[in-house]
Amino acid sequence: MNFDQLKAWWGQASTRDQLAIAALSFCLALYILYAAVLKSAWDMRDKQVDSANSQLAALERVRNLAAQWVNRGGSRSGSSGGGSLVEIVDNSLRQNKLRLNNMQPSGSNAVRLRLEAVEFNSLLAWLNQMETQQQLNIKEISIAGSKDAGMVSANLRLQRN
Repeated sequence: MNFDQLKAWWGQASTRDQLAIAALSFCLALYILYAAVLKSAWDMRDKQVDSANSQLAALERVRNLAAQWVNRGGSRSGSSGGGSLVEIVDNSLRQNKLRLNNMQPSGSNAVRLRLEAVEFNSLLAWLNQMETQQQLNIKEISIAGSKDAGMVSANLRLQRN
């Protein structure tokens, strides 16, 4: 159908049919505008909102971890010098019921210890606690057996990370 035939058909149609076709054409144009432009723009907006929300959640997790890290570091460096390290070691030895023979601070971040007649399993559990909970490294260690079964003597040096 060419343009002249379409124009002739339009001229023969009743006014009511012309209004109905015009209204349907207008609705079709609105739907195409919605489907092609607005819906895709809203979908992109929704994706951006979701992305922003997930980034905000990730930021909140990072802030929480940073606060935990700061609190953990702050509790270790609460007092100055080797005193706090000596206190940490001394308190943990008492809690684990290990007998300390000698303790010497070595600089501000290290301490030398001499433990005698301690149970080997208790010593290992305490060393694990010092590394995992107190974030101390074992820099030197020497363990000697005792005449009593399961008992050892140990010389070691612990250092802060």
